[in-house]
Amino acid sequence: MKKILPSERPEISLALLFPLVAAFFYALSSVCMRAAVVEEGAELPFLAIREGLTCLVALPIYLWQLQRGTTPHPGAKILVAFLAAALAVQLFGNIAQMISFRFIGMGVSVAASWAGTLVFAPMIGWFLLSEPFQKKARIATLITLCAVFFLGAGANLQTESALGWHNALALVFVILSVLAGGVFSLSNGLVQKLTSLGNSPFLAVVALPGAGLISLTLLEQFLHGGAGWSLLTQWTLFLALSAGVANFIAFFALTLGLHYLGIVRVSLINLLQLIFVPLMGYFLFAEPINACIASGIFLTLCGVVVANKPSSSGKQDDREGACTQ
Repeated sequence: MKKILPSERPEISLALLFPLVAAFFYALSSVCMRAAVVEEGAELPFLAIREGLTCLVALPIYLWQLQRGTTPHPGAKILVAFLAAALAVQLFGNIAQMISFRFIGMGVSVAASWAGTLVFAPMIGWFLLSEPFQKKARIATLITLCAVFFLGAGANLQTESALGWHNALALVFVILSVLAGGVFSLSNGLVQKLTSLGNSPFLAVVALPGAGLISLTLLEQFLHGGAGWSLLTQWTLFLALSAGVANFIAFFALTLGLHYLGIVRVSLINLLQLIFVPLMGYFLFAEPINACIASGIFLTLCGVVVANKPSSSGKQDDREGACTQ
């Protein structure tokens, strides 16, 4: 895929739909994982199926683009860096999130993961992409970090009342989720770097889940001799396939968002998962929304509004050519 010139870019307001779509479908994927892990006891095979489906859907499209010559072959250096980050996402980030879903619940895990993403996103955007950290983005990040605190506290209250976990034990899993968020943020930065060099967005949608399919399958074989595959029920398989479809839509939309927008802004909009997840939990799993979660939802909306407020010149200014290098 050729580099997109500034004159060829879609309007910023339209591009904002990409991370919004990603947020919704990532939340839907999380719901599928929550149901499979907590209710069905799913483990590594679930993740492998979810990632594998995403990869296999995107692979023929990417190969077709290569065959037509509409996208270049990726450079070895950036591809190796991205695959290393992909393995970190799969073998640490996704597994840490899966374990956290089981022990502290979906709300706490997603909130803590986003805390890590928000903390690391500005540093990664500056280091990898020479992307400035604008004043309004700093303010929005502080607001959304407060939102993460309230959402995490509210979900933690739910978890303690439902499961009886002590704060000290819950903190271990919260820290794991925060670190997983940092890994996800690094992956987002490298996705943006890949597409900024003219590569097709489908390259990232193939490579990252493909690394998961291979590495998680090998890990399952090493740890359990492949026994986990025989324990899959029809319902768990359905949830895994549904999560894979949602993951594909979300990842592709996220990749497009990173191609057109800055990593900080994409992270802030994608933070709307913290609204979608509690609402889906309420309607699908009868999880109550307490005062802390309601406050977090309000602060999240404030953060997104501040992050996308036009500058005095009437133009968005926190996208400073990071994808045109």
